[in-house]
Amino acid sequence: MAKIVGGCLCGSVRYSGDVDPVMTAVCHCKHCQRQSGSASSPIIAFPKGTLQIDKTHLNIYEDVGEIGVLQMEWRLASK
Repeated sequence: MAKIVGGCLCGSVRYSGDVDPVMTAVCHCKHCQRQSGSASSPIIAFPKGTLQIDKTHLNIYEDVGEIGVLQMEWRLASK
């Protein structure tokens, strides 16, 4: 098992876990292009409940992507 520790560039959000990802991908759908401001968006999936995320400053957004898969995004809450 890998130890994963990280956060956003500004340092306001931190995450950690002792788990290997179950999937990694790069998505090029229009939704991911809009949310990333780029041609693609990296996606890493972990088993539910295995990643600790500082949610005190986050809003969770759910949307259904172009292929019908539920997408969850965590974004820094507005102050």
